[in-house]
Amino acid sequence: MADPKAATLQSEIVAFLSAGASYGAPGGAVQRVETHGSEIFLIGERAYKLKRPVAFSALDYRTLARREAACRAEVALNRRTAPELYLGLRAIRRRADGGLGFDGEGKLLDWVVEMWRFDQADLLDAQADFGLLGAGLMRDLADEIAGFHELAEPTPGFGGAAGLGRAIERNQADFATVGRILDLEAVRALQSKSAAALRDIGDLLDRRAQTGKVRRCHGDLRLANICLVNGRPTLFDGIEFSEAISCIDVLYDLSFLLMDLGSRRLGHFANIVLNRYLDHAGDGDTLAALPLMLSVRAATRAFGLALGAKRRAGRPHEAQALAASAGQHLALATKLLEKRAARLVVLGGLSGSGKSALAYGLGAGLAPMPGARVLAAEVVERRLLGLAPDARIPATSRTGELAAGVQAALMQEATGAVRASRSAVLDAPLMRDVDRAELRAFAASEGMPFFGLWVGPLEELGEAERPGWHVFGRGGDLAALLAHARSLVDAAPLGAVR
Repeated sequence: MADPKAATLQSEIVAFLSAGASYGAPGGAVQRVETHGSEIFLIGERAYKLKRPVAFSALDYRTLARREAACRAEVALNRRTAPELYLGLRAIRRRADGGLGFDGEGKLLDWVVEMWRFDQADLLDAQADFGLLGAGLMRDLADEIAGFHELAEPTPGFGGAAGLGRAIERNQADFATVGRILDLEAVRALQSKSAAALRDIGDLLDRRAQTGKVRRCHGDLRLANICLVNGRPTLFDGIEFSEAISCIDVLYDLSFLLMDLGSRRLGHFANIVLNRYLDHAGDGDTLAALPLMLSVRAATRAFGLALGAKRRAGRPHEAQALAASAGQHLALATKLLEKRAARLVVLGGLSGSGKSALAYGLGAGLAPMPGARVLAAEVVERRLLGLAPDARIPATSRTGELAAGVQAALMQEATGAVRASRSAVLDAPLMRDVDRAELRAFAASEGMPFFGLWVGPLEELGEAERPGWHVFGRGGDLAALLAHARSLVDAAPLGAVR
């Protein structure tokens, strides 16, 4: 709902910001980008962001004081991840001659956030559209997010079951404002399924809140809000207007990116991000929360797209495209809540055999979205040693005690994954009979069929153990090996739907 008086004044401000002369560049071209909460003006090496005098379920910019507070908060919060982009605030004032100008003397009319302008082609959503995303960039992005979350301020009093419940309620309230752009029956069905899912994981969400997993996060972590700055993935445009939206579970923050990648048919990249992030965080035992988090994110995006369609009613082709995408996201939100059977795949063999590439290749294709939790022994080993996922492991660190700790951690995380109905792929040497036997016993105890891929000579397995293992020779064409492994996995029996 907009304030008509403020909207009239802002139309004058928009005209001022749309003129090159306002920036000392008469005749200079100003590009204008409109969102549901802001107007952005691009000229030269700068971008200027003006808050629109509107209100939604979690946002209220209808007063000058609120817009100023939002601008100041936006700069402060986003400098955590993108200090080079956020230059500060500029005041817009009424000059003595009646015209408008930046800063200086005169009546204060509004505020804008001044930013360093980057090439729109450097936005990750643009990179995705042009097929320029890659596995290395996704790992770097996951590293960036994990580091940001680790340093983010804990926010007790937010999150938990109540916090995610309010997010579901906000979506429902927002859906009511976009008329019949979205199928009302589908909206009601999603509400019912979301409420049931929330009841199932409420205690888990509360435990995460109590153990510091709720922090002052980004809040809108989509590809459109990540750009490349000097080749580094940089998070920007985080939520400043609502603590309820930004003070959230770190996994819920990550979920927006995972959902965004999955909705673009880039699930293999979502799987890389998820696994790399969890390799840092080590909290894979809480994956049962992921389906609902992903669903709520898809629903939130459905509203944003539907609102865009409503606002473009005068441009039918744009409106229809946005409405269609909104419907697809609403359908995705419902699909994400479907209970799915999971798989447990075990890859054994000596390090350097190529099994890690197979493990990650298989993990990306296993349901449910965004793929399997891939648990690599060497990565777990590094985490136990306090090292980064790619760091070199000193030979002197490898002790029998550490090996036992790695095996225990692998089993713990695999248990968490399969009990959360998340497929799991274990990548470990498993050269000891006792380790292989433990995995067989684990699969049986969880009601999961045992499926093993041994990458190496058959002789490395004992006679009695060879049934149940599919043996791959070392080396060879990875694409062919992966295709063969996928065909074997697809033909293997599934675990029970939980």
